[in-house]
Amino acid sequence: MEWFGHRNMPVGIAILDTGVAQVDDLQGRIVAAVDFVNGRNYPYDNNAHGTQVRSR
Repeated sequence: MEWFGHRNMPVGIAILDTGVAQVDDLQGRIVAAVDFVNGRNYPYDNNAHGTQVRSR
C-alpha cells in the first residue's frame, strides 16, 4: 500500500510508540529511529507494542 498526498507526492509517516522492530515488510523502509528513553539510535522494540500497531 502506498499513500499519496498533496500533488500526488509520497507521504511520510512518523510513529511515536514503544519502538518498531526490523521485521521483513519494513526492511529498507525505516529511515530514522530515536529512542527518547534509552538513547539508542537504531530501530528496536523492547515491548512489541509499536511493532504490532504498525502491522498491516
